Amino acid sequence: MLYEERRVIVRRGGFREYRELVHGTLWPALEAAGARPLCLLSGLIGAPADETYLFTGFPDADAWLRGQRLITGPSPDDGASDAEHDRRAELVVEERARLLVDSGVRPKAETPASDRRAVYGMRRFWIRPGDWPAFVQHSATGIWPRIESQDARILGLFRDAAVTEPLECVLLTGYHGPAHWEETRATSEAFQRLPGDLRGGDEQARGGRNAMTLRSYVWLMSAHWA
Repeated sequence: MLYEERRVIVRRGGFREYRELVHGTLWPALEAAGARPLCLLSGLIGAPADETYLFTGFPDADAWLRGQRLITGPSPDDGASDAEHDRRAELVVEERARLLVDSGVRPKAETPASDRRAVYGMRRFWIRPGDWPAFVQHSATGIWPRIESQDARILGLFRDAAVTEPLECVLLTGYHGPAHWEETRATSEAFQRLPGDLRGGDEQARGGRNAMTLRSYVWLMSAHWA
């Protein structure tokens, strides 16, 4: 699948209405068209609350193109009612979108309700394009098993659809809250209490992934599930 990451800055005080529009109108329309709404996130720590990210999967490029009118709302040029278009336009201050491809490991084909978390670490990495396969392997086989043993859940790992130098990647990891995120850090006491095989596998894989990471940062985001 192709995934779209859509960054939307919402008018101050308008997030609740925007969330209702996404859940009540947009997601049902996308699902009916064969797309897969993955998550809606808003800033918690690192990003302001009115900065939102909508991740949506599409079966192919044609489906993504068809989905654009669903995302932005019907236009008067379509001969359709422009009520939803006007409502959305009033809420959106600024937006941009980019296409991503997934890691082939996550997202899962379906995200079970038991995997949903209240807070997501949205971590961005920049790596050399040729390091992507090894980057995925280090993440999936060494780091994620340890993280998920601590009740976090990996929602998705993506990279830019266009190959650039360096290549930007984004990892979405779910936690029960900021304190839970802190507990999963490799510097925490909770990490030291884990079984040796989990810690050893994580340390080896994390060392390999760190060696190929040119730069990285993380924001904590609030998740908004339908």
